[in-house]
Parts: sequence; structure tokens; C-alpha cells
Amino acid sequence: MNEADGSHQPAERSPWGVSGALLGLAAAFFLLVAFGLGLRGLLNLFALDEDGVGSRYAQLIAFQIAILIVPLAAVLVHGAPWSSLGIRPLSRRGLLLSVLLGIALSGATLAYVKGLELFYMPGYDAMQLEQNAQLDLLAGPKILLFITAVCIAPLCEELFFRAYLFGGFRERLGFATASGCAAALFTLVHFMPWSSPMLFLVGLGAAAVYERNNSILAAIAMHATFNFCELWMSWLFHS
Repeated sequence: MNEADGSHQPAERSPWGVSGALLGLAAAFFLLVAFGLGLRGLLNLFALDEDGVGSRYAQLIAFQIAILIVPLAAVLVHGAPWSSLGIRPLSRRGLLLSVLLGIALSGATLAYVKGLELFYMPGYDAMQLEQNAQLDLLAGPKILLFITAVCIAPLCEELFFRAYLFGGFRERLGFATASGCAAALFTLVHFMPWSSPMLFLVGLGAAAVYERNNSILAAIAMHATFNFCELWMSWLFHS
């Protein structure tokens, strides 16, 4: 546990460090480009509609696979244990606190939206456009959306942004800077300007529960809970 600041640290050191995290970030970018070009080529080859449900979800899943490959490859290349990615058991108390934090962050998001509606309508309208564009991208069978948003995305994104990037930054930069950098990259990838404050908070929250519980399962549980709450509210208010 301890250090000078008395915080909890992952039990295993991340052997890739800051330089490896940056290299992995570049590798993820090139994988995303390669996967995107490959998918587009297949869609054109078979004359498939790029806006169809299958095509859109194939692109979403390709993104998740691309960012998942990097941390898994890093462990294999360095011959590191899987615990270096925070793959460790999570206590029931840790799970409960992670779920509660996900719910709290969803509540804070709702308060943020209502605040924009009350005090800055142009920002509220812009955020609604962002949210509607996101819903259009994810339009399809609800079970497919649920699996992607609540199961696949939290798993892949937390292994990349928290276990890999935050883990690599953590030892050299310290918790605050490392969690902020990983959260900023997480926010940038999702690129929804008016939603950015809450996305950044989600990134910070995920790093905090990972740090406290020494298990990436805590970050995954928090992220999945947040996405579930947001999904449920979108179905509630847009159905």
C-alpha cells in the first residue's frame, strides 16, 4: 500500500512505463486506422451500406478490439504477469463501492445537463445534438447496444486506458498526473465537447477505484454501471 502520499498502488509494477504507454498509444492509433481501412474495403467489396446496423457495430467492435490488442500484447512482449494489468480478484465491498460511484457519476451527469438547461441553453442544445448523434450511431437492437455499451466497451476501454496507460504513467508521474492524462485521452477519444467534463470525471473515477482496490475489475464495474445508467436514461427519455 503506502508510498509517500499514502495511496494504494497496483501490486505489480507496469513494466512498460511511460515510454511503453506512449508507444502503445501510437500502436493503437495505427491499428484503428488499419482496421478502419480494412472494414471500409470489405464494405465496398460486398456493396454493404456503411450506415447499416451491422456495418456500424462492426466499426464499434473493431475499435474495441484494436485498443484491447495493445495491453494484451504488452503483457506478452514483456513476459509480465496478468496482474500487471490489474487482473486480480475484487472484494464484494470494492464491487459495491465501484457500482455506487458509477451511479453517482450518472447522477452528476444528469445534474450537469439540467444545469446547462437552466443556465446556458446554447450549451444544452449543443449537448443534446451530441447525445442524439451518439444514439443514432448506436441505433439498433437493444440487446446489441446493451452488450456493446455495458459489457464490451467497459472491459476493453478500462484495460487500455486505466490498466495500460494509467498503469504505465503511474510510477513516473504519480497518481494525480497519471490519472489526469489517462482521463484526458479517454475523453479525447470519445470526442463530445459538451460531454467532456463528465467523461473526464468518469476517467478520474475509474482510476481512483482501480488505485484503491488494486483490481481493474473495479474500474470495469464502475464504467459498466455508469454506461448502464446512461443507457437506461436514454431509453427512458427517448422512447
